[in-house]
This record gives sequence, C-alpha cells and structure tokens, in this order.
Amino acid sequence: MKIPYNFDFNGDNPKVLHTLPHWCTYPLPVAQNPLYYLWNKAEIVSQQVNYVPFFIDLVEIKLREPAEIPCRINGCQLFLYFMLEGELTFTDANGSPIVVSQSHTFMISAYHSGSFAVKGEAGKHIALVITIQHEWMEKRSADFPNLCIHLREAKNRPYYTMYQCRIDRAINTWLQRIYGFSKENTGAIDGNLRKNISFILEHYDAKLPDDLAFQVKEYIDNHCTDTRLSVKSVADYFSVTERTLRNTFQRKYSESPHKYITRLRIEMAEKLEREYGLQAKDLYYRVGYTDERTYRYARERYTKNR
Repeated sequence: MKIPYNFDFNGDNPKVLHTLPHWCTYPLPVAQNPLYYLWNKAEIVSQQVNYVPFFIDLVEIKLREPAEIPCRINGCQLFLYFMLEGELTFTDANGSPIVVSQSHTFMISAYHSGSFAVKGEAGKHIALVITIQHEWMEKRSADFPNLCIHLREAKNRPYYTMYQCRIDRAINTWLQRIYGFSKENTGAIDGNLRKNISFILEHYDAKLPDDLAFQVKEYIDNHCTDTRLSVKSVADYFSVTERTLRNTFQRKYSESPHKYITRLRIEMAEKLEREYGLQAKDLYYRVGYTDERTYRYARERYTKNR
C-alpha cells in the first residue's frame, strides 16, 4: 500500500532512526527503521509496517506545550484508530473540530484526500493507526453489516468518524498480538494480522448501534435544513435531557450540538453564495432558518467566533 498520510511540515523530511528514543513506550519489532520528526513544539516517532491489505503505524508524539500538527491524507483512506495514551483533537483545514480521540478508545474513520490537523496538550500521545484497504473490507462486508452501512454513507463525505469504543480486555489482547510480532516470525504475520483485525472489526460492528453522540450527529447531518431542528427537538427525539445531549456530544466532537447545527447551516449558506450567487433573502430558508434576521444574526456570531 502507498503511504496513507504524512505529517505536513513544509516539506521537511523525517530522520531515519536505528534505535528508539528513550521516551518511546511501544516498540514495534516488525517495523522498518522508525521515522523521527522534530518540528516546532513536537517530537514524533512513527513506526510503520506495510502488509497489504493493511498499513500499520505506531505513532508516539511528545509535545512540550499545546500544539497543532498539520497532516495530509493521501487518497481515500479507511482508518482503524486506537488512542493508547493521551488525547488528540482532529480538525479540518479550516480548524473546525472533527472528533476528539480520547485515551484508551478506538474508532473507525474514513477520510478523503485533503489537509487536516491534530491538536494536543503538552505531554505524550500514543496512537496505533491501521489503514485498511477498501477492497479487503468490501470482500468482508457480510461479516460487518453495521459497519458497511456507515461506510456507504462515508463515500459522499470528506470525512466520517464512527463510534468511539473503549479498549476493553478483549481488544487489548488482540492488540498485544498485533504489535507483539517479531521479525523472527514474519511468515505468520499476514494470517495473524487478518485474523486479529477481523476479530476487532467484528467486536466493533456489534458496538456501533450503542453510540448516542454518533447517532445525534447523523440525525443533525440529515436534518440540518429543517427549520424545526433545535437542540430541544433532537433531545426529545432521542428521549434524553438537553443537558445529557450537550455533554455527550461536546465530549466526543469538541463543540456543542447548537454550534454544530449553526456551522453546518452557515457553511451550506456560504457554498450557495459562492456557487449560485444567492443573497441572504434567497437562501436563509434553504439552510434551516425561518426568517432572514435570525439567519443574519447567526451568521454574524458564527463568523466572529470562527
């Protein structure tokens, strides 16, 4: 597989290491020589293994202070992402939050080509990123029915994040097998990788219907132009309090449901302006507002706080 992504440090190339720095926690014995980035406030070690249909990258980041790390996704990619330590916020090219990856969780994300960034607080952040070839996933679609429903949705979006699931004892056991291979047993790696990643995906597929924050986001995505949509209407639909809805959504997506609704509507309005030359009086209702004054007020506040 081609390299699915790279850190975008103005064309600076990483240094190849023959031994890991003392601060690294997870050696990956089957990886090629680790890559080392020293950039601004960040030190990054990337241990990569390319075993088609998977590309495995064990990334350890050490930040001296809060920082934003630019990255570039190369092509349409499907990531099985494990946050082993720390917490990172993923943003799009405009700085809008996509998802907060919390410590000891894992999730699946689909991204199209583009520029993105990850933000982190001072300290260590460790992630295991397994890129999965789409063709392999399609061949196994019958084994992961819930997952494949979401992947069909992902095809039409620049990025798509799914349920953030806790790394429990079973997942941790399978992970130990994946990054516990040594170079002496390379002949068994291919079959064992396929088996253990399949176990993890089956486990994840069974968990997908349980994620409230993800379901709320899907509902908002599909109804954002409905003038009746509000935080209260969404809370009523899911039979939860507005406070529970706000806290659950904010924890995963790093912004409130109200702000997310506003962002979707204003970005849609800006697109209509660019592509069709529509003015406020012609587009406010198309993006979910009942009157022009409310739309203008929402857009002014959003633009000011962007």
